[in-house]
Amino acid sequence: MKDGVAQSQVYALLQDHRGYLWLGTRGGGLCRFDGTQFETFTEKNGLVNSYIRKIKEDHQHRLWIATDNGISMYNGKTFTNYKPPTKGDPVIVYDIAFDRNNGKWLATSDGLMHFENGAFSAVSEQVRLPKTTINSILIDRQDRIWLGTGQGLFRIDKKGNQRVLKRLSDESRYMANAINVVTEDRNGFIWIGTYGDGAYVYDGYHYSRIDWHH
Repeated sequence: MKDGVAQSQVYALLQDHRGYLWLGTRGGGLCRFDGTQFETFTEKNGLVNSYIRKIKEDHQHRLWIATDNGISMYNGKTFTNYKPPTKGDPVIVYDIAFDRNNGKWLATSDGLMHFENGAFSAVSEQVRLPKTTINSILIDRQDRIWLGTGQGLFRIDKKGNQRVLKRLSDESRYMANAINVVTEDRNGFIWIGTYGDGAYVYDGYHYSRIDWHH
């Protein structure tokens, strides 16, 4: 913080196409590091909320920022804010994934949402996803949607025009914990970080477990 970071808890990191490093903090807003100094963006600058969970960059080099009250899009000059409809507490957006049509899929405190052209649509009920917080979302190279949730790991596969939900934690007798993060490596392997049960890697056929003993 003495060097200019707005808040000590950094929950999101992204290096953009120009080499800038962006930091999303827990209450201090968004920081940009140019290699020399930090610049901070908060609600005073137009950010929707200063509690930031994830930062992603789209193919148009716009930043999409997941916060504790919806999402912000930053085009390099100004923020445009979008808040999912809610009848109660603000919707926390934990993660964002882009599909091949540049639609945004959101992992939220209110389940799975799709965002396109400024409008949100709830997806959880359509695919019969249990009511749970979604911590992480991944759209892999096969266009499958992976969901890391408080109730384990799920995947949504396309079958024709339909999307079919699979509960993947049932495929492993170990992987029943909450899932914090799901990501894909350059080989197409899926890496799964759990809450208290180590990490798993899925090679397309089997799950392998990695914990502190390995």
